[in-house]
Amino acid sequence: MSFDYITATLSIHGLLESVVKYFKERKETGKVKERLTSALQSIEKFENSIVNAKKVSHSMLTYLTEMSDRPTPSEQMKILNMCADVLNDFCILISSICDFGNDCNQLVHFKAFMDAVKRTKGDVYDIIDFFARNYDSQKRVLDLNDLPMLLRLYGKKGGWEESEKLNEEVGNTMGIAVAGVDKLMAFNPLKPGLDRKAILRYTKSLESLVRQAKRLKADKNTLEDLKNAAPKWFLDIAELIMI
Repeated sequence: MSFDYITATLSIHGLLESVVKYFKERKETGKVKERLTSALQSIEKFENSIVNAKKVSHSMLTYLTEMSDRPTPSEQMKILNMCADVLNDFCILISSICDFGNDCNQLVHFKAFMDAVKRTKGDVYDIIDFFARNYDSQKRVLDLNDLPMLLRLYGKKGGWEESEKLNEEVGNTMGIAVAGVDKLMAFNPLKPGLDRKAILRYTKSLESLVRQAKRLKADKNTLEDLKNAAPKWFLDIAELIMI
């Protein structure tokens, strides 16, 4: 289920380009400026987490295809550490978009600012309004159930980068990579020589992701709708990470 929420959260990426541009162009002062700065920082963390997760995912896929038939403890631990790194990026992904929801929840209280946004940039107004209405500041939870409609209005593929070339490249290596995961998972965690700290780090990262995913709310139909927007190459790689 955590994987489904990651896919759903990534779909927001294509919405934020116009928001970032507009926020940077606004000449505000005082509390509004502080909130815009906070919102931009949240988006920056969100985007950086995507970039970092992509880099590590690609490295892990390459490493799995090159791993020996009998993985050494060192190889096994390297993969676990890579997985932990990506899971940590996914935690930042979720927390940062929830932080952005909180920022929007505060921005709507500045009437003059919101009137100006509505008058000059309707799409940005609707995006701010969506996050403000769907973020529960008391429970710190972001409701994504209306997100598919917003994406149909203003969404872009953004960070998805649907690509036949990527689909083919990832598809050609998936069989080998899955075999590598099978070899990885066959090891005994109690076997002498394995770094139990790496096992614990991966476990804690996964537990943190599960906790962060609870900050998002979406029904099964919404999650399926958002998942269908993702390209095959991303789904293939992400499933490997959730070993």
